[in-house]
Amino acid sequence: MQNPSNILSFFISKQVIRRVSAVGTVAIASLGVGCKEEGIQSYRIPTETYTATSPTAPVVSWAAPGGWLETASSSSMRYASFVIKGLHGHDVDVSITPLPAMRGGELENVNRWRGQVGLDPLAAEELDKEAEEVSIGEYEGRMFDMTSEEAVIHGEHHQRILAATLTKPATVWFFKMMGVAETVGEQKQVFQEFLESISIREPEIPAMTLPMMSGMGSPHGGGSSAPAAPSQAQPDWEIPEGWSPAAGSSMRIATFNVSGDESASAEIAVTKFPGTVGTLHGNIDRWRGQVGLGPIQPDQVGRYSRKLEWDGVDATLVDTSGVQEGERDPATRRLITIMVNKDGHMWFFKMSGDRDLVGQQEENLIQFAKSAQ
Repeated sequence: MQNPSNILSFFISKQVIRRVSAVGTVAIASLGVGCKEEGIQSYRIPTETYTATSPTAPVVSWAAPGGWLETASSSSMRYASFVIKGLHGHDVDVSITPLPAMRGGELENVNRWRGQVGLDPLAAEELDKEAEEVSIGEYEGRMFDMTSEEAVIHGEHHQRILAATLTKPATVWFFKMMGVAETVGEQKQVFQEFLESISIREPEIPAMTLPMMSGMGSPHGGGSSAPAAPSQAQPDWEIPEGWSPAAGSSMRIATFNVSGDESASAEIAVTKFPGTVGTLHGNIDRWRGQVGLGPIQPDQVGRYSRKLEWDGVDATLVDTSGVQEGERDPATRRLITIMVNKDGHMWFFKMSGDRDLVGQQEENLIQFAKSAQ
C-alpha cells in the first residue's frame, strides 16, 4: 500500500425502542485497516443525528423479566444494563453490548470471561464443547456458562457468568449475566426467555465501509468475514407424509413439525452455512446437552455418528442417543442430525423431540435429506 494506515473513527447515534419507553443512546466504534508502512492518518466523519424512524438507526426491543431493574449503563459501550437483587446482598449484573464485527473472535471473548471467574483459558478445539445453542429472538446464537472453582466474591461466594453471542454481518451482540452463582443459576431460564424476546433490526452496511470490512476477520476468528445467513432458496426435495411446514427463524431454510401418538411431537429444521461449523465431537456434545445428556469422550464419537452411503455425497448422521440399536443412552428427548458437506457449505437436517417419535421418523429424515442433494 502507498498510503499510510488509515483509522476511520465514527460516531453512530442509535435509538433503542423499548417495550415500556423509548431511549436514545450513543456508542463509539473504531475500525482499523492496517498496512506495513509507518504513520497514521485520522479522519473524522461528522455525526448524523438519527431518529427512531431513520432507516440507518438500529432498533432493539425486549421484554424485561419481573424483578429486573433497568439502570443507567456503567459503560458507554453498553446498549442497556439491568440489575437483579441477589443472595447475600450481592446484585447480579445483566448487560447488552454491540461491537463491530472485527478480528478477534469468540474464543478470545470466552477466555476473557473465563479469566473473570478465575478459570483457565480454553484451547480452540474445546470451544464447541462449551457452547449451548440458544434462541436470540428470531436468530440462533451461542451461550457459554462459566462458574468459578473458588469463592471469589469476598471469599465467600462463587461467581458465575452466562454470556450469549449473536453474530450479524456488521455487529456482534453480547448478552451477559454475571453475579453470585446461586442467583445466576436461578435466573438462567429467565435469562434464556429474555434472549428469546429480543428483537434486533440493524441498518444495511453503508457502501463506504464495505472495502474496509472485507479485509477484516470473522468474529469467530480466522475467516475473512462474519458468518452469513444461509440462503433461503429451498431445494427440490421430497417432504415426507405427515410433515407440516412451520414458522422458524430467519437463519433456517425450512422448518417442519410432525406429530405422533398422544402428545408426542418433533421438529425438523434445515440450515446451511458456508464452510464447516464446529468439529464432529463438539457438535455431538452440544446436541447431547440440548436433550439433557452429558459430553462424550473422543473415542466414543463412532458410537454416536455414522457415515451415510450416498454416491458422491459427504453425509454423516449423528444420534444423541447412539446409532446402534440396543446401545442407546436413555433420555426423554432425542436429536438426530444429518450433516451434509456439499459445494463449500455445510447443511444440517436436524430433528428433535419425543424420543420414540424421532426414532420412528429417522428413515424419513434420511430420505428427505437425500432427496435434497
